[in-house]
Amino acid sequence: MDLVRVPGRLVPFTPRTLADTLDVTLTALRGGGGSVLVVVLAILLPEVLLREALTLRFTGPFTTDPVTTLEAPAAGFAWLILSTLVGLYLGLVISAAIVALLGARDRGLPLGVLGAMKIGFARSGATLGASVLAAIGIVPLAFVGLVIGMILAFVLPFVGLFLMIPVILFVPLLGYLVSFLLIAVAIEEGHGPWRTLVRTLSLIRRGFWRSLLVTLVLAVLLLAIIAGLFFAGFLLSTAMGELDWMLQVVGSGLFGAISTPLYASAGLVLHRDLRVKGEAYDLRLRARVLAGTG
Repeated sequence: MDLVRVPGRLVPFTPRTLADTLDVTLTALRGGGGSVLVVVLAILLPEVLLREALTLRFTGPFTTDPVTTLEAPAAGFAWLILSTLVGLYLGLVISAAIVALLGARDRGLPLGVLGAMKIGFARSGATLGASVLAAIGIVPLAFVGLVIGMILAFVLPFVGLFLMIPVILFVPLLGYLVSFLLIAVAIEEGHGPWRTLVRTLSLIRRGFWRSLLVTLVLAVLLLAIIAGLFFAGFLLSTAMGELDWMLQVVGSGLFGAISTPLYASAGLVLHRDLRVKGEAYDLRLRARVLAGTG
């Protein structure tokens, strides 16, 4: 099911370079206006606050009570797993809602924050299912990459260390690429979990290295943001004293509020670009509009 009606208001259907892709990604986010921020904060902020509060509750400060000492690590680990899964799910919902919102703005359709969030939750089955299927394939690949990297480091003590880095980084970058592109596929094309994953891999195959390069640039940008937040937190931690835990909550929220919409917008832009270059999608849409069937 093709959901695109009148495209090109925010994300033009034209072949673009790497720089164009990044520029249009930020332009699309700005075109979403404050609605994107509202979508992120409406879901992300309560989740971050609850997660951090319960983490402090379960892990807590150090205590000499032997029972508490034995129980706290187990409870803390269980909560860590649960909060991570909930965070991943809500991240998928937020990303799907942002893609739906930007896609509607791109087509000139009036979709508000509540409508976008409703679509995000409604399509969470497809995005979550496709993500789980992707993880099943990527986890063994990550293990193989780790083994190859260790072998290179062992056989070639000096050169192997340099060769080990790209081998180990390849799988996380591929995982990020699949994760944010499949959300755009699920929302824009309306497929189920399995078809969404197959369709995503098919699109990536047509522009593999270029798509991976886009993911690498985004990862470097987010690493710079993390470094900035960490440095700011380090400077403020001494002044806040016992309240420095609040910096962790704020920093986690800020990073999620920046990274989630950035990857969602990049997924939408990359999805459009791969379809234009691999399927002449811009020409097909123009033909449909001229024929009166768009």
